[in-house]
Amino acid sequence: MSTALAAAYFYLSRYSPCYNRLATEIRSTFTSAHEIRNGTKLASCTYLRACIDETLRITPPICTTLWRQLPESDGKALVIDGQVIPPRTEVGVNIYTLHHNEIYFPDPFTFTPERWMIDASATKEDKHRKKLMYDAFTPFSMGSRGCAGKAMAYQEISLALAKTLWYLDFEQPANNIKTHRKGNTVGEGREKEFYVLDQFSSVHQGPNLTFRLRKGAREELIGTDDA
Repeated sequence: MSTALAAAYFYLSRYSPCYNRLATEIRSTFTSAHEIRNGTKLASCTYLRACIDETLRITPPICTTLWRQLPESDGKALVIDGQVIPPRTEVGVNIYTLHHNEIYFPDPFTFTPERWMIDASATKEDKHRKKLMYDAFTPFSMGSRGCAGKAMAYQEISLALAKTLWYLDFEQPANNIKTHRKGNTVGEGREKEFYVLDQFSSVHQGPNLTFRLRKGAREELIGTDDA
């Protein structure tokens, strides 16, 4: 949760069109913070969900390789793309690498929530590419190993982002601190990527942002339970 929210704030603060579109969606869908709760209105915020999915894609909170060991139960080797994998071999797919594969996600290092939006005029080829993208999207793993808390995570992130953008405006400060550790040169050329350290679940620093109450928010906070 902390990594996903930190990354979402990071990307929104650096991609102004995305920030403005999401803020407009939240502030036009609801008439007060009291309305921002789990339900049909929150679920109707399709750009909010697209921003969350794009955050989980570009900076998956669990960005490592989830290793499995091929069992010896049936005595057969596993064949993947013509490559024979013998029993007791550890196999896995790195989630970060998969989420940045250009075959599935064009321009993978750019924060593009629009890639998750449903286009009513999409062609058959467009729908095929969209299916490949969703098949490769695995921030919660999948199958029997899939995270049981997936629905709750989406609800909590949606509420936190919606409440934040209802009450606050935020931006990147002028003297922003870099988000990767000193001495780590990996990805230094990508200033718009939120870096995390892989420790099964990730560890991160920042982002460092400036928040301010938007007009009318103070009065509403004083008169609600959110205060």
